[in-house]
Amino acid sequence: AIDKLNDLNKDDKLYFQQKLTEADWSVSFRINEKSILQEAYKSLNLSLIVFGISLLSMILLLWIRLHNDTETSAEATQDQFRVEKLTNRERQVIEILIQGKTDKEIAGILNISAGTVYTHLKRIYQKTNSAGRLALINKIKEQKVSND
Repeated sequence: AIDKLNDLNKDDKLYFQQKLTEADWSVSFRINEKSILQEAYKSLNLSLIVFGISLLSMILLLWIRLHNDTETSAEATQDQFRVEKLTNRERQVIEILIQGKTDKEIAGILNISAGTVYTHLKRIYQKTNSAGRLALINKIKEQKVSND
């Protein structure tokens, strides 16, 4: 190609050199344009990733806060129960239960059936959020200590 350029006259050489220069400039512009677009794309991706992480962090913090508030109020409800919620008969069952009596013994003392004692205990466990007899007794003891 260079040999052929030497065969051309001065005007033709100048014309072809100008066209080659324009072509080089055009190619370099396209390369620069492409690299600029690539950098912008990378920057945009990075921004989206940072935004996504920030958004997820905020959602996680809100979830933790809501979960802790719910858990705290649930724990407070479970740990404390009001004696006022219990019926007179349920209070009597508890008083005898604390003495270590069995369901049959409680039934004999209160002149009711063992099935009725079972029903009273079931309702007491629900109202006090107790898992069973031992948990109920422990809650009552804790409440008496905190009231003293």
